[in-house]
Amino acid sequence: MNDSPAVAAQPKVDFGPPALLCASSFWECAPAGLPAVCFWRRNPVGRPVRIFAVGDTAFSGRVAASLEGRSSPIAGGVAALLQSGDIVFGNLEGSLSDSIPRGSLFAAPASAASLLSDSGFTLLHLANNHAYDYGPAGLGSTLAALASAGVTPLGAGTDSFSARRPVRTDRRGLRIGWLGCGRSECAPASDGPQFWEFDEAELLQAVTSARREVDFLVASLHMGFMYVDYPHPDHRTLARRLAQAGADLVLMHHPHVLQGIEITPEGRGICYSLGNFLLDWREGNVAPEVMIAEQNQGAILLFDVDREGVSLMAALPTRIEARSTVQWATGEAGRKILRRLARLSDDLKGDCTASFWKQRSERNTVLAVRVMWFHLSRGHWAVVWNGLKRVRREHLTMLARWIRQFFRHPAETAAP
Repeated sequence: MNDSPAVAAQPKVDFGPPALLCASSFWECAPAGLPAVCFWRRNPVGRPVRIFAVGDTAFSGRVAASLEGRSSPIAGGVAALLQSGDIVFGNLEGSLSDSIPRGSLFAAPASAASLLSDSGFTLLHLANNHAYDYGPAGLGSTLAALASAGVTPLGAGTDSFSARRPVRTDRRGLRIGWLGCGRSECAPASDGPQFWEFDEAELLQAVTSARREVDFLVASLHMGFMYVDYPHPDHRTLARRLAQAGADLVLMHHPHVLQGIEITPEGRGICYSLGNFLLDWREGNVAPEVMIAEQNQGAILLFDVDREGVSLMAALPTRIEARSTVQWATGEAGRKILRRLARLSDDLKGDCTASFWKQRSERNTVLAVRVMWFHLSRGHWAVVWNGLKRVRREHLTMLARWIRQFFRHPAETAAP
């Protein structure tokens, strides 16, 4: 953008393919057999600030059983790493409230906020498609629970201004700013607790303005298409525009599977999907029985940052166990996760458009029809009508592509 303020110039650096290493290269207390992948590394300027980022996190569904058993679902030493970070970021899916009946979809008791804090979390993104599952009251109780636990919310607040205001997490003299929004297709209330509904022009302007006030800027967005390996082409364009406008790091989440990582020639990072960190993949009106293994594979993204930007970008693999606890993925299980992440990142050097549309048709069509049938069969006419109003040409194209594929290969296309 020609009218963007000057950003600290970073030298263009040639970087090779992601390198598989031992996690002890970045964390001296790493358990034996835990691998890691390094995407970017340069000599830091001074002592860097360490940021950890994880994807979708919820304490509802089967995860809630661990809360009732007074044990932490963040197990296997994973919390020890998070506790060592200067800033720990995640996307919180659902509401935290003691007034919502136990067992409700995407709702957990307020005590989950303290568990998150005790596990090392300092910053949680709230502007997502579950922000208003229980209306402004549900969001308000979530904000209150996080405040009591000392965790900072991102993308939501007591009013519109606070929801959009840049969050500052300064450490060791480094001014670090965060902006967070999401595409929920649910209009925020006119008053009371609100979240930042995505608007591209508004977000780009916010990045430009915030850049003037900080040394390092992160933009967090909840958007994307579920269970697909690659980002929508428009989302790639948006992420690159945010980086050009001044975001040193762009973190995206919502697809529920890991997607690739892109590094600009100037060393700015774009993570197209942080995947699932701790989530019951079966939770919802219809179980998404697609990419099940990948839904239970995750990673903790590690970023060392300084006044020149990102000096280290790496990932350590995690997995969600059958008991809905998150643990380290050691040995071959971890290397499999990281090889997939490295492959998807390498694919981003080319054109992934055709692969995106093919996968979206194959992995999303049947699930969308099943969800619509769920609501139709129960007479949820308002939900059905709102869904039909959002139908666009690309949805019809997706359906037509799936129908053609079904008649060519019916056995492969009949179920997700």
